[in-house]
Amino acid sequence: MDAVQEMRIPIETNRELTGVTEKKASIQPVFATDIEGDQFDMLIDASGARSPLATGRLRKLSYGAFWATVDMPGSHEIMPNALDQRYWHASKMAGIMPVGTNPATGNQGAAIFWSEKPENAAGVIDAGIERFREHYCELWPEAEPFVRQIGSMDELTMAVYDHRTGQAQTSYRLYHVGDSWHCTSPQLGQGANMALIDAAALAKAVERTSSLKDVRKIYRRLRSFHIKLYQSLSVIFTPLYQSNSRALPLIRDLVIHYFARWPLVRNFITHTVSGVLGFRRF
Repeated sequence: MDAVQEMRIPIETNRELTGVTEKKASIQPVFATDIEGDQFDMLIDASGARSPLATGRLRKLSYGAFWATVDMPGSHEIMPNALDQRYWHASKMAGIMPVGTNPATGNQGAAIFWSEKPENAAGVIDAGIERFREHYCELWPEAEPFVRQIGSMDELTMAVYDHRTGQAQTSYRLYHVGDSWHCTSPQLGQGANMALIDAAALAKAVERTSSLKDVRKIYRRLRSFHIKLYQSLSVIFTPLYQSNSRALPLIRDLVIHYFARWPLVRNFITHTVSGVLGFRRF
């Protein structure tokens, strides 16, 4: 954003993108008002999982989560510098994660979340904040200093997750980065990493050639394998952490308890959650 402002690149807000118009020598965004925007050599779609320009079949996942940001309490028993979670099989999950500064207060912040099926969200909201706190602390009593800071259900946001692997670009002039290309469950925690690597790869492709046809080839080559690998891993691992299964969480707990300290397994886990498994530097 600092670079954009320094270069005086105009930023337009309050526009609903509905499509694009592509011509031989340019591409234009099209908005809900039927007004076409300026013409460009290239458009980069970074508008997320629900992008109107995305390709691929969108599959809604069975579990989402309620999220809120609170202050890090002065005294607590949660890991202060790492994601900490508690599970009941795979159907209930509570988590707390340090997030830097809480923008509402300016204090050290923590994100708290609670796994829930989207179809149950309205019932959870209607039951009220006291019931929510009760359920959360039944699973994780030590989290009470965090949860008691939530004053009402209005302070919680329900996140719904999707899985889709589309195309890196839908023409020579329209490119996708992040969730508009590939979205999935957040279980591996790689959404931001993948989007940043996409952007770096696209920048590298543009640096290497002046031909949009070649940009397309380079971008695909730099990113396709890594994206497909993590999309596949997400399909495999998500049911271990968010599902109605009783057998899969048992397998998860046994594997982690008995094998996670083995150097080979630990190395695999470390590389996976760092986002570098299968990554080819460019």
